[in-house]
Amino acid sequence: MRTRGLKSLRAAAVLALAVIAGLGVLASSPSSAASVKCGTAQSAPKTYRHVIWIWMENHPYDAIIGSSQAPFTNRLAADCGLATNYHNITHPSLPNYIAATSGGTQGISDDCQPSECSKHVQSVFGQVQAAGMTWATYQESMPSPCDLSTGSGSNPSGNYAPKHNPAVYYL
Repeated sequence: MRTRGLKSLRAAAVLALAVIAGLGVLASSPSSAASVKCGTAQSAPKTYRHVIWIWMENHPYDAIIGSSQAPFTNRLAADCGLATNYHNITHPSLPNYIAATSGGTQGISDDCQPSECSKHVQSVFGQVQAAGMTWATYQESMPSPCDLSTGSGSNPSGNYAPKHNPAVYYL
């Protein structure tokens, strides 16, 4: 979705943190996944097999949490946990995505294109790869892997924007 407001990352981060916490516990032990309700393990797992981070940009917290229009999301929040004290760093979108995946904005303060402001810095993507593991990012309407074209894609047409895909900003 296109950037529209300051509240944009609140719901995204809330759900992302809830899903990370809950699914990490479930994914740590495939045999116990069916018997342990998300977020109810007695201790933290030693390793995580999967981390799933869902970003829902441009939706304020109260438009998702408690909404009858988002039953699946609310079930995840109830079963897996809900982070309620997360705040975006700045506006517009890109610095928030960079900060979430690298620990800081890396000097990015606008929605620049990857060709204008890519960075040689540590990121969660590089750390996962350095550990010998794989990662993937799935972006709404992205026409091809690692696409760098704003306004490209389909479903709906032209909705993909690299500024919502932090992975393409790391060299």
